[in-house]
Amino acid sequence: MICFLSPFSYQEAFEHSHLCLKLQLEGRRITSSFWFEIIYEISCIYN
Repeated sequence: MICFLSPFSYQEAFEHSHLCLKLQLEGRRITSSFWFEIIYEISCIYN
């Protein structure tokens, strides 16, 4: 995920990068659990 910063002030830039970091971590968590579910379902089918 690419985050574009337009820092009008240091505080704003900090909050924006913090929000982007939270979005990245959340996205990664969703993606990894999504893949885990798919792998889990496939392994259940083959067993």
